[in-house]
Amino acid sequence: MDRVLAARSRGQLRRAVVMHLGDAGPVSEAYLDRTLSALGDRVRIVIINSTARFAFSKVGNVTIRQVVLRHPNVVVADWKTYSAGHSDWFKDGLHLTPKGKPIFAQFVRRAMLGR
Repeated sequence: MDRVLAARSRGQLRRAVVMHLGDAGPVSEAYLDRTLSALGDRVRIVIINSTARFAFSKVGNVTIRQVVLRHPNVVVADWKTYSAGHSDWFKDGLHLTPKGKPIFAQFVRRAMLGR
């Protein structure tokens, strides 16, 4: 989230933003809420949830869903549910295979367009 805010402060953040959260550590509700509030001027923010099998990822996905409800310009792209049962898209449940990469890209594109 720091990188997104830094890009915004440099004037390099586009009107639509994609953030993929919950893979590298716990998601702080307060920090996510402050970040999304700071991005209130963006047209659309898509947050992609985590498929990681870490204990903090499950909690993070719940936190993401709760915080997003407070921000009308933010939606969750539920990659965890969408990709369930497609182990061939992943090397290890998190990192994508060559087969999974274009599927993920299309998933993100549809989320950005609201489909």
